[in-house]
Amino acid sequence: MKTAVVHLVDDLNVGGLERTLAIIVKNLDKDRYRTAVWCLIGGGRIADELKRQGFEVVILGLRPSHRIRSLLELACRLRRERVQILHCWGASAGVWGRAASIPARVPVRLVHVQNTYYNFSRRERLKERFLSMFTDRIIACSEAVRTCLVEFIGIKGHKIQTVHNSVEIQRFRKIADTRPVRAEFSLAPEDIVVGSVSRLVPVKGHHCLLAASVNVLKKFPAVKFLVVGDGPLRKDIEAAASEESVIRRNFIFTGYREDIPRLLSIMDIFVHPSGVREGLPLAVAEAMACGIPVVAGDVGGTSEIVKHGETGLLVPPGDIYALAESIVFLVENPEKAAEMGRRGREVVEERFSSGLMVDKIENLYGRLMALHKHSEEPAVIPL
Repeated sequence: MKTAVVHLVDDLNVGGLERTLAIIVKNLDKDRYRTAVWCLIGGGRIADELKRQGFEVVILGLRPSHRIRSLLELACRLRRERVQILHCWGASAGVWGRAASIPARVPVRLVHVQNTYYNFSRRERLKERFLSMFTDRIIACSEAVRTCLVEFIGIKGHKIQTVHNSVEIQRFRKIADTRPVRAEFSLAPEDIVVGSVSRLVPVKGHHCLLAASVNVLKKFPAVKFLVVGDGPLRKDIEAAASEESVIRRNFIFTGYREDIPRLLSIMDIFVHPSGVREGLPLAVAEAMACGIPVVAGDVGGTSEIVKHGETGLLVPPGDIYALAESIVFLVENPEKAAEMGRRGREVVEERFSSGLMVDKIENLYGRLMALHKHSEEPAVIPL
């Protein structure tokens, strides 16, 4: 009999958490697991993608204003569907899922944490510590996240297992003929493309990239900046770029795109200027899988994948001058940049492939279910 697994998440709009969830759902052993995705609030583009591929996606539409009733509804559904493994994603779904799973007596409960929680209040930290007592395993997407959970939140280390975010490597290979893609954006053959891929939200540091680009363009006017993604800051960032005469003609905003590997193929340098918090940025891993040298803010788990001077360059968070200097260095040293790109792909293949990540998740599921067979209550097993 297959093990019933439910992945619980707020919604499935585009982001690193949502894409990592989708990779796991699509690649879990279908002979061993009956997998469903439950969205607490709403769907999104990745929800639609999973539905098109035949996966079960349920939009619960729970109302936080009716907290007790919603929790009871969720608990009843977990009980009725005989869910054996509840895999929660993120802080909010982690609270709702674990709270509902207690009366539902779900055998195995996990929470997947994709970011550091240094912004949590004392009350939020206490809540996480309390709920950790009803959690079989907390999965941290990086050692930086694990450290935050132990040292700042106060969760016991034996509750946490690090499973790095990973990439479906077969999707991310540079295409041989990039002329059609370059033509789409009116890029000349001599143009050097500095790209970024992320949601346009404050923590991703796009305003730092705009500021740094002024210094880059003073030295290399042919550099073009390709900004891929959408989000609440898009209008503000586009307006800021259009107001600055030095950079106005050199920024291209694509909005949301589904052909990310195709766009990565025309990038000479990938920039991820996050300056606040990161778990382990999936966009950086994808760029490295395409053999692109990376310049990134040294925050969260970024240094666990980007090795400074080897696969890319790390800069202090929010330092626009260091960001500009690093981009300039890679433009001036194309052979060094190419070597970083080659080494970056090797690192992703060795340590950050989706196959490795899914194997670790399946092994964890198996060990926890095996333990449950010897105990009526969920328990914690050593690593």
